[in-house]
Amino acid sequence: MMEEINNVYIFVADSLRWDALPEAAGSDGVVFKTVAQSLYSPPSFATLATGLYPQQHGVTGWAKQFPDGVKTFFDLEDVSTGFFQKSGSAADPIYDAVSVEGKTNLDELETPFFYMERDMTPHVPFNGYDSVAEYFDGIGGDYEKLQRDYRAAAERSFAKFQSRVEQIKDTLDEDDTMFVFTSDHGELLGEYGDVVHTFPACPELVYVPTVMMTPGGTDDVETAVESNGIIEHVDVVETIARRFTDDFQTAGADLFTDERSREWGYNFARSTRNGMTFYTADSIWWENAGYSRQTNRRTERLLLAIYMMTRSAEKPALWSDPMSLLKTYINTSHTFGDPPISPSAAENEIDDIRKTIQTREAEESALSDTSRDRLKDLGYIQ
Repeated sequence: MMEEINNVYIFVADSLRWDALPEAAGSDGVVFKTVAQSLYSPPSFATLATGLYPQQHGVTGWAKQFPDGVKTFFDLEDVSTGFFQKSGSAADPIYDAVSVEGKTNLDELETPFFYMERDMTPHVPFNGYDSVAEYFDGIGGDYEKLQRDYRAAAERSFAKFQSRVEQIKDTLDEDDTMFVFTSDHGELLGEYGDVVHTFPACPELVYVPTVMMTPGGTDDVETAVESNGIIEHVDVVETIARRFTDDFQTAGADLFTDERSREWGYNFARSTRNGMTFYTADSIWWENAGYSRQTNRRTERLLLAIYMMTRSAEKPALWSDPMSLLKTYINTSHTFGDPPISPSAAENEIDDIRKTIQTREAEESALSDTSRDRLKDLGYIQ
């Protein structure tokens, strides 16, 4: 019998890809290979707050807010909720992405509680640099250096999670608390001649880890462990939501009680700047294979690649293999690994799931100067 869960703490390590999860994580809980629902923070965090696919919640980029009718964990009744991020200011746009006013400290919580923390440790820049541009100006195309810095940051991030778990156990009720470690998206470390994230749809950005620690241990998630090898962010949210209420509709499956209905997970990416769509892609992912369809115009993707190589914060790192980078963005579709179905069948699966997703348009909001400075330091805007 599953033991009662009244509290949930979810730690989101920004930019932590699946293969960067420290080995020690396996001893702390049940580890799931997870399909992230998007490729950068706003849509992925919005999914982690709602359990909806990006088109359903509408927050597909910065400066967007949930439309009316979208419910988040932070709207739960009779539950103490909070969001925390140590870095950044009160104007950080991540707060809009999850629809909270600002950060909440642990000592402000009461049982029952839902608490989400964003940790920027695995996100460039590393080693004391103040911005992504400064970091890549410093290391250039030294991918081995980037990989070492990133792996060390991943270790530090998981150690932070472990420390937070102990802090919560010491100060709050540990017997009925579920702890979750996951990531919003992965990271490129030189693959395809590319670095960081946001695009393109590829395994290094889509697959992230999820570690669940529950009062009942592995028995609580035995069904999920024996399932088809992958879960989705929406499944993580559904599993958490059911611990609090049945009145919270998501697109996922409860890993404690249900079997996932599909053998694959879905990812959606869209990036727009100055009113122009530079990148859109739908992709589906099995445990070790995937298929992506880049859906905006090829000329737009070519402009994006040229912009990245000449004006982006990471441009010093994008000249080691420019042909691979250009090919990645110019080609309309990509197959990764050995999918169990043909490309045409994968196209049909993508078309079918898109038909089931109700699209909502997010409300636009203006970025403050402080928010713009923050996004510039993180390499999202110039």
